[in-house]
Amino acid sequence: MALSEPSGSGTRTVHDVAEGRAAFGLTSLFYFLQAQRERHDLPARFVAVVLNRSPLAAFVREDSDIEVPAQLAGRRVAVAGRFRWVADEYDGALRLANVGRPIRVPTDEAGSDLLGRGEVDVVTSWADIAPVIRRRAATAVRRIDVGPDVYTVGLVASDAVDDHLARRLTVAFGASLRLQRREPQLGIDAFHRAYPHLDAVDVAEAWTLLEPFVFDPHRPAGSMDAARWDETLDHVAFVHGIRTRPAAVYRTALLERADVTAATRS
Repeated sequence: MALSEPSGSGTRTVHDVAEGRAAFGLTSLFYFLQAQRERHDLPARFVAVVLNRSPLAAFVREDSDIEVPAQLAGRRVAVAGRFRWVADEYDGALRLANVGRPIRVPTDEAGSDLLGRGEVDVVTSWADIAPVIRRRAATAVRRIDVGPDVYTVGLVASDAVDDHLARRLTVAFGASLRLQRREPQLGIDAFHRAYPHLDAVDVAEAWTLLEPFVFDPHRPAGSMDAARWDETLDHVAFVHGIRTRPAAVYRTALLERADVTAATRS
């Protein structure tokens, strides 16, 4: 069965699954919900998660006076056009933490360039993007985590794939995450073969930065939890104004089961 990998075009991966070009696909929740808007009867659902909590972060220059999230209020943050939704996530995360809103600075260039020149105080992105931001800013940067405990990226399956097969895949998916944790170089090498234009050192650093967001000591790797999904969908409604039924987003039959938790937790 085909797997559609994440695409820079956003919703393409989801549509690959919905339209039968792939049985499974890795994508973000935001792009999944955008695909739902584009095709109301989207025949696809999440069956596993990659990130147990959001790796959203504020990147500041090493010499910045910003040390903690509370100091991000009223600071200039770069907002690039097609990634405005990430800036919305950042704004929502600050509001949830009772931090005052930032000052948005629209830009057509990389926000990290503006950060390097001191034209903004913050670039917001995901934790694993640190190597790219650092290089483009041409200066040392620091990361301040602001992401809430919500799902952000996962594995979507076509509705044509039955629950039994989907569960087998999610078990294998969780096992692959645990293997990646034990032997990270295996995944790093495979990723670099698939995307040779990326720097291998950056790929290794990105995994190190992302790993804490993948694994949760209280949940099996890759599993989905109903309470966390409730928190996630409430967050999406709060930040993006997108309200949707849980059954339209994930397969309830694939939620974590108490009888397999102990056997699959790493």
